[in-house]
Amino acid sequence: MIHENPTEFQTIMPFFGEQCGTHSPPPTKRDLNKSGAEVGSNPVFTNTQYVLNVKVHFISNNVPVADQQNKALDIVGSLNINYNPANIFFKYKGYDNISNPALLNFNSTNINTHFTLSTPDAIHIFISDTFNGQSPTSQGTNGICITRMANFGSGFNIYDKFIVIRKDQIPVLNSSAPSNIDFKYYTLAHEMGHYLGLYHTHTQWKMVGGQLEEANDAECGLEENYNGSQWSTLGDRIQDTNPDRSIRKYMNGSAMYNSNCTIRPQGWQANATCSTSVNFNLFNPSMNNIMAYYNTCRTGFSQGQYTYMKNFIADESVPNRFLNTKMNTIDALYLAFEGGYAGGHQGTPPPSTILRFQKGFDYEFVGCGQTTPSVIQSYGIHQIPTGHPYLTSIKITQVSNTDTQNCNYPMPSSFNGGEVITFDTMMYGGDYEIKKLNNQEVLNENLINSLPNGHHIIKKYLDNGQILESNIIKNK
Repeated sequence: MIHENPTEFQTIMPFFGEQCGTHSPPPTKRDLNKSGAEVGSNPVFTNTQYVLNVKVHFISNNVPVADQQNKALDIVGSLNINYNPANIFFKYKGYDNISNPALLNFNSTNINTHFTLSTPDAIHIFISDTFNGQSPTSQGTNGICITRMANFGSGFNIYDKFIVIRKDQIPVLNSSAPSNIDFKYYTLAHEMGHYLGLYHTHTQWKMVGGQLEEANDAECGLEENYNGSQWSTLGDRIQDTNPDRSIRKYMNGSAMYNSNCTIRPQGWQANATCSTSVNFNLFNPSMNNIMAYYNTCRTGFSQGQYTYMKNFIADESVPNRFLNTKMNTIDALYLAFEGGYAGGHQGTPPPSTILRFQKGFDYEFVGCGQTTPSVIQSYGIHQIPTGHPYLTSIKITQVSNTDTQNCNYPMPSSFNGGEVITFDTMMYGGDYEIKKLNNQEVLNENLINSLPNGHHIIKKYLDNGQILESNIIKNK
């Protein structure tokens, strides 16, 4: 963001189950029709696609979490699994270990530290042990999304956000996590929903002493009617999420729903404190919605929520808005996060160049240029693709069922006197960009290992052995 010294405030609303940051004042109606053409009978939107960068931070007490990169890949992969149906994708941009015992327990005193660690180039997810001193397994805060608002002179806008998830809510970090969570990480999906503008399905219940209670007479008009007729002005402002007033019984410890995710009638009572209230039995909340508090029942979002989030991204990804610097391109999804395309002797890649792609997608490596491409190798959403077979292109089926990218032409290399010379049979007769190497790059013997696909090093020599020029060329 290119703003200095903004007037700032954080907005945090504590709820049982997830503690979630939110805007102030309550949500306004978004025009759900402006992307309406994208929503049809198929839940997969066919038009606008968005890619957002994500970084994962493991907070430790001097003993780092083991195998951090693979765990970070699981975390980002889970976001893609939950958001792929909306054509909202997440690009893995790395992880780090923050060895700082003072941050193990997330609370209001270290919010600014987290904002300082949240660089503007990505969405930042912090994995913490506890919240507000609660024991790691207590019925307390599972996750939180913190929003910092800023007054830029023309009104309050979002300045930045970050997400904190309690470690036991990350299945790959918790061997006793409920099996029905599988790979989906619903607490993280819930907090990312807040990050992208969503509210709880039970939004606008009265807050009393840190808990949500039945509304008093003065607030009866704030709750969405059980039949959803007020969706455009009350509740979460989304038409296809059913009105939900169930949170009070849940927060008081009474089991409101059965293990098969059906309502227990005895959990629903008329609101005696509000003369206009209707009996709770008339409500039919979206039990499986990720933005509800039926923790073990949550499986996904509604189409209206997907559209709402895409509208939010469209609004906030323009210049000088907070998502602008966190956006990436569809092309970035086809690039490996590790490794390079350079071959060693006889085309066998050394270990340092083995390609690895992120989880959360179905990949197909198909023959280049074929009228009916044959699938040479494939990987599922839980797998990390390793390598890129020669003469194949990459297809990511969640992105497109037809488009492929990055045909991997063989580039055998030889090593002469410490100098790397790369040859390519496709080089001549092509259309190329040329980049002049500087002196430091010329002397870097490992430069070839970091070249992206489609780049080649050319080193020309005079008859006396002197280097005339050193260039990187890239297919246009």
